[in-house]
Amino acid sequence: MFVLHIDLLGTITCPYTEQIDLTAFGTLHITRASHIEWDAQEQAWTITLINGHRLPDMFPSRHSALAFEADYIQTHFPESGRQHQEFSNSNIAQPS
Repeated sequence: MFVLHIDLLGTITCPYTEQIDLTAFGTLHITRASHIEWDAQEQAWTITLINGHRLPDMFPSRHSALAFEADYIQTHFPESGRQHQEFSNSNIAQPS
């Protein structure tokens, strides 16, 4: 599931996606929430959060690591994402 979080100032935060044109909301500011890397010793894909915490799970395919990562980030950090967008509110209709 894809969720957009909109604060009171109209700033939107969400995981990065190309399923919708996020530029329609305004200027994008993208930051990473984690990294997926191949561990040669373990012979598996691993996920390390941007704060340096490595998740204990190991994945045989990058695809499975990406799917787990997206779910993990949405569950544990619902207002951020692997790569999340913050949009200026210049193109967002504000309630009057």
